[in-house]
Amino acid sequence: AIGFDATSVPALTDYAAGKGRPKGPQPAGEDVPSAPAAIGREDMGRFISDDVKIIDRINPKAQYGRSATASSEPFQGIVLHHTGSENPEDAIKYGHGVDEKRGGSFGYHFYIDKSGKIYQGAPMDKRTNHVKPPTESARKDATGLSNSNAIGISLLGSGNDETPAQLAAAKALVRSLEATYSIPGNRIVGHSDLQNDKESFEGQAALKAIRGEIQT
Repeated sequence: AIGFDATSVPALTDYAAGKGRPKGPQPAGEDVPSAPAAIGREDMGRFISDDVKIIDRINPKAQYGRSATASSEPFQGIVLHHTGSENPEDAIKYGHGVDEKRGGSFGYHFYIDKSGKIYQGAPMDKRTNHVKPPTESARKDATGLSNSNAIGISLLGSGNDETPAQLAAAKALVRSLEATYSIPGNRIVGHSDLQNDKESFEGQAALKAIRGEIQT
């Protein structure tokens, strides 16, 4: 769910670079890519990758995370969320606006709907408010991930009802982002890995798909 800023995830970067690929039969459940993940590129803030089709929903008039953007750092991690809403346009519109009650703009870089369609809601040269700061008492990790350095991905729905298409899309997107921005595997986390005020399952199914523990 949208909020402010761990499990160890087996690194995929070596596989993406074609290094360290195990030989011979692999343990059940371990997913070894058959080909390196495509390294993407940015074009006017849009993320483009040969591995995934991304629908552009960037709004140049949106403020996104102003403080996080002003203090932005190179991407160091990816945080997996859920929205509660299953309507991509509603979720993206909320991320482009300002929630006066909460005192800011809250959203994600990417949204994945139930059919597996991927929408980009924020440009890669902006940051979004999606996790609580590392100094907040609700944080329970030592990753150092924050809104200034983490990509937010949200799977539309309750967070406990992901479809196979959503999980496959999340896996492909994360692998390409990981390869493009040299993100370590242990910096790919669920929102529930960072905060003790989130539902324990938030982001966990997507993590299992990325690890190969769920077949997609």
